[in-house]
Amino acid sequence: MNIAKKTSAILEVQQMGAELALNEEIRVVCPHCGGGSTHERSLSIRRTETLSALYTCWRASCDLGYGKVSLKGDGKQLFNSRMLAKDVKKPANAARSVPLIERHSRYLKRYYNLTDALLAYGGVKSSYRDGRIIYGIYGPDRKKRGKTVRKYKELLTARAKSVTIPKCINELASDRSISQSWYYKGRELRKKTDTLIVVEDIVSALRINAHFDSLAILGTTLTAEKQSEIRSQKYKDIFLCLDQDATRASARYVKNANFNIPGLKVKFLKKDIKNMSDEELETFVNDIKSKVEDEQTAVV
Repeated sequence: MNIAKKTSAILEVQQMGAELALNEEIRVVCPHCGGGSTHERSLSIRRTETLSALYTCWRASCDLGYGKVSLKGDGKQLFNSRMLAKDVKKPANAARSVPLIERHSRYLKRYYNLTDALLAYGGVKSSYRDGRIIYGIYGPDRKKRGKTVRKYKELLTARAKSVTIPKCINELASDRSISQSWYYKGRELRKKTDTLIVVEDIVSALRINAHFDSLAILGTTLTAEKQSEIRSQKYKDIFLCLDQDATRASARYVKNANFNIPGLKVKFLKKDIKNMSDEELETFVNDIKSKVEDEQTAVV
């Protein structure tokens, strides 16, 4: 199952649902399966509540399935028959954290080249019971507004391996919190550069910290709230750097939502920044600097 493609389809369902009147229902071609070879209108969407809509694709071979999608806030706030929700507001059972244990620290340093200073700056901790790793979520003012609880199979406790645990959950402090996290070059507390690198995950955002300000959007969607927050920081150059499938999904969402972020550019990546070697990261950084310099020269 292609998660990026499915997420993109659900975002389109969200947009179509938002355009419906209360209790109105439509039948359209499914954006996920395309209605098969006959392009049948197999997807039904009904706005049952002011802030939510139900949807079902009636083709048995389509794994979009059925579900309920939120019509406000983050596109990840949804319930789907075959995909767990990623964001959780005011969790009843929030993951209890403890200082980062040595085993987790060694893992992050070995596989993602993170330093002790970056781990501290990212508010990285360990989950008390199951061996997951917890990353802090920070606003533009660097005040904490939630946490991301991430599962790594190699680190789970024996008990945790026997149950189904979502790969990643964002636990937000309040309904007003936005699920994206800000980091500034050199581990600063405020905007440091005129260039912003936008990535999907926190580890990639921390990895690029020595070179640019960065933002982890914690998924592949750029909602109206996220875009507004990005615009408010007034960066001259913004590079949306995700893997190819995810980048297409995010770019299409920006276009469909008719929002404009000044200075936004899409950069396709063959691999996430967190998985780059030091040499690949250096090449990436030089490429970004070159693009920025070329634009400045063109303006002059």
